[in-house]
Parts: sequence; structure tokens; C-alpha cells
Amino acid sequence: MVLNGDAPGGVGEGPGPGLTAIGPVMPERKVREWALVLQSSELWHAVRYTPAGWVLLVRDEDYDFAATSIDRYEAENRDWPPRRPRERPRHPPSIAAGVAFVALALVFFLVTGPASGGGRLFQRGASVADLVVGPEPWRAITALTLHADSAHVIGNVISGTVFASAVQRRLGPGGAALAVVASGAIGNFANALWHHGLGHHHASIGASTAVFGAIGLLATTQLMLDRAHDKDSGEKRHLLQLV
Repeated sequence: MVLNGDAPGGVGEGPGPGLTAIGPVMPERKVREWALVLQSSELWHAVRYTPAGWVLLVRDEDYDFAATSIDRYEAENRDWPPRRPRERPRHPPSIAAGVAFVALALVFFLVTGPASGGGRLFQRGASVADLVVGPEPWRAITALTLHADSAHVIGNVISGTVFASAVQRRLGPGGAALAVVASGAIGNFANALWHHGLGHHHASIGASTAVFGAIGLLATTQLMLDRAHDKDSGEKRHLLQLV
């Protein structure tokens, strides 16, 4: 805190008899914050600009209380806003999730072949809206293992490896595998339910919904991390709001 008894109340003007200047300080935002602190204590004050910076004028008899209040405010908010802690994944990096995703996708593609062959597996495993919401809900899962062609499977392998590996660092290998497959199946079922409700004859294949499910899992876990961080810093933010 800087006391400048000769600080002008305006350019070329003194603070006036019976007044003391707290400051100067830059930028204006800071002196406005101090003014709010004094306003909350119902102390008379005035904000003035000087060639040296912004000052806060208070009555001589109020100076000690005003300076103490401002010092306390600065001490409470010295580390505000808090730095967001760097995320520390719960599980160490591992290529297991990525390798498993690649291996399963390629093995299934080698077994089923492309959709152009019209094989029995496509007929029995594709996510057909009317069947998924009806007698064969398991198609929401089997459709994840079927791909139209090599470009389709390679695209899903690349994107799936990236996002599945990221999910694995947060949920672990087993948790990631279960969550990604479950989110993909839920996505297929929701898609089938939507088209069935519209009366559309819709069929889909591919692990794209599982990839999007992995992205959704990352977003959800990030929101949970943000909420935990906000809870830790909530007390400081509440004090600032009171001021």
C-alpha cells in the first residue's frame, strides 16, 4: 500500500484538506476494486486520476481502516484466479487400448469382408432400426464390428486408437473398453430409435458411434474434473463475490 499525501485529486489539484490519497496504482481496474472494498464498509471515498496513476481519496480519520481493509482484500485474492491444476491421468500411458482396438477392428474386417460382398454377417449384424428397437437389440453392438470397406475401417481404426487411448488413461484398460463399447451401442440404439420413430427404414454399420462415444466420455470426464476443481476453489470465489 502506498500513501501519497501530496497526490493530486485531479491533474494539477491537491487531495484537499482532511483527505489522504491511497496509491497511485495502475490500472484503473485495480483502484475500482479497492473502491468496492471501501463501499462494502460504507466508507466515503473518491477515485481520482493523477499523472502518477490512479489514487483513492479517503478521509484522514478513515485511512487506517481503509488501508487495512484493502491490504486484507489483496492478501485474500493474491492467488486469484487460481491456476487450473494440470490434469494427472489416473492410469499410466499404455498402447494396450490402441493395439486392442486396431486388432479387433482388423480381425473382424478380415472375417466379415466388405459390405459389397453382402455376406450373412452383414445381414444378421447390421443395425437395422426396426430390428434394433424390436426383437434384435443386440444388433446395436454387432454393428460396431462391421465396416463397409477398407477405407471405412482404417478411418475408424486411426480415430478410435487416438480417443480410446485417451479414455484408457482416465478409466483404465477394462473401464475404457467397457465404456467405449457401451457408449457406441447406446449411440446405435438411440439412432435406431430416432429413425424408427420417424418411420424410416434405416440401417448402419461401423465403429464410428463408438469413436464418438469415446469423445463424449472424454468430454464428460473433463466436466467432472472441472467441477472438482471448481469445488476446491469455490470458497475463494464466494469471498470475492461477497466483496
